Amino acid sequence: MRDGNGRTILFEAISQNSSEVVINFLLSHGMRIGMRDKHGFTAYDLAKKENKGHYCKMLDNHVINLVRDCDMTRIEDLILLGYDRLLKAKDKDGVTALGIARNGESLQLKETLNKFYDIQVRR
Repeated sequence: MRDGNGRTILFEAISQNSSEVVINFLLSHGMRIGMRDKHGFTAYDLAKKENKGHYCKMLDNHVINLVRDCDMTRIEDLILLGYDRLLKAKDKDGVTALGIARNGESLQLKETLNKFYDIQVRR
């Protein structure tokens, strides 16, 4: 569900300074973080614009967890939505999602993220 500006409840939660519990609830219940508003911005973009770095970190951690869990359905959704943070998110040790995938056991995940990387680099 979106408002008149194309923003999801995640945008609203970030805008209203909702607690980490609320944000984690939304993320754990399938909130699509790659959705964009009518201006082409994601919830991450909003958090960054509003200097709410803790939300940016939460969203990046969510991406890292999707990769670690090899949640291909949600990773593929992020790719289809062109969510560039999929390649930029880093874990606490500075390892990107792509690095995690390349060091992991899932060939499907490695191939999928490598192809997404190749497409993003060509842009």
